[in-house]
Amino acid sequence: MLNKNYANDFIEVQSILGELNQKLKENKKLDSIKRELTTYLDRVSLSNPSELNSIDFNFSSPEVNEILKKLSIVYGENPVSIERNGLGKNNLLFISLVLSHLASQADDKTKLAFRVIGIEEPEAHLHPHLQTHLAKNLSKVNSIGSKEDKKKDDKEEKKKDTQIIITSHSTNITTSIDLNNLVILYKDKVQIKYHYILDGFSDKKEGQDHIKYLKKYLDATNSSMFYARRLILVEGISEQILVPLFFEMHQKKTLESIGSNIINVNGVAFKHFLEIIKNGYFIKCGVLTDKDAGKKTEKRAEKLKEHYKVNKDVIAIEINDDTFEKEIIKYNDKGKGRELLLRVFKQLHPIKYKEVEKNWTKQIDMKTYFENIENDKSDFAFALHEELLKDSTGFKIPDYIVSIFKFIMGEENEEKTK
Repeated sequence: MLNKNYANDFIEVQSILGELNQKLKENKKLDSIKRELTTYLDRVSLSNPSELNSIDFNFSSPEVNEILKKLSIVYGENPVSIERNGLGKNNLLFISLVLSHLASQADDKTKLAFRVIGIEEPEAHLHPHLQTHLAKNLSKVNSIGSKEDKKKDDKEEKKKDTQIIITSHSTNITTSIDLNNLVILYKDKVQIKYHYILDGFSDKKEGQDHIKYLKKYLDATNSSMFYARRLILVEGISEQILVPLFFEMHQKKTLESIGSNIINVNGVAFKHFLEIIKNGYFIKCGVLTDKDAGKKTEKRAEKLKEHYKVNKDVIAIEINDDTFEKEIIKYNDKGKGRELLLRVFKQLHPIKYKEVEKNWTKQIDMKTYFENIENDKSDFAFALHEELLKDSTGFKIPDYIVSIFKFIMGEENEEKTK
């Protein structure tokens, strides 16, 4: 890359190297070493009159390409050779060299009219902040202009003559690229397919509202959904903490092991995410949501289920009768489940526990239990998670949650075909 069309630019360097080589030949110490090496080489080599064991020292060949091979790039405020750099810095340096090389050709319009740059996994060996910074700046490289282009007025539209294609497994890269340019490659049965994230969204207000929300909300955590094979969408932090453990208890494997992500949509934003699935990103997606009986949003869950029933092969929505916590208490108000929930209650309310323990000898009163944890749902989830890790014997997972597990695993379809 360095020696392209530069033959005339290194004449002075070639001349200096020629003088240096002459000085090397005149050096007595080097001449002595040369004669000694020749002597030993004659002893260990076969005699061949046509190939004399001639040894000499040469600092560098005068050809430009040989000169440039000897150059060593240094990098940083306290320069060291790139051989001593970390791989991440050298990856950045290589990307810069490629962009610089293309920019140097920008004036040669007859040879290069359009450029495509492919960068595979630029996140390799880079700190997360640097991944984000790199992706944002690469997104700005729409064209690499010549010197004449740079002199044009900033208001004048420049010719876009460069396209950068990035493949990545980094959520930091994903969230730093405009959703309009984001493409997912996924496997549908035996075929590899692609899907532009924003394909299928309406130009009308509803579609644009979905896009606006997604652009704001798809942070590094939630954008991991684009790398998943299956999804579970939940309403809040309690579900996000406990559902993965419930899955492991039921299926004897982790969500990660099947390439599944759990996404906390923080309330009522299911539709924004489900539109991506509906519009062509065909992976299984299960939704766990509350009925919200007696609230203004009471019909929300039913309407959601009705809206996506045409996508039943890829979207399943399960609605619990009560809140997530109440369902857990209801399913575990007796027996071993009761004992476990009492241990959780004791952690959260040790003083109150002494009072309720006497009243809940056979069955937990769900209403009272929930009233005491209603304002500490995340603490309840953490405490229950801790107790389940110690001993989950007798704990019952609510049916509506189990139904979603079966859906994302394909078990429901298997049962129907038996």
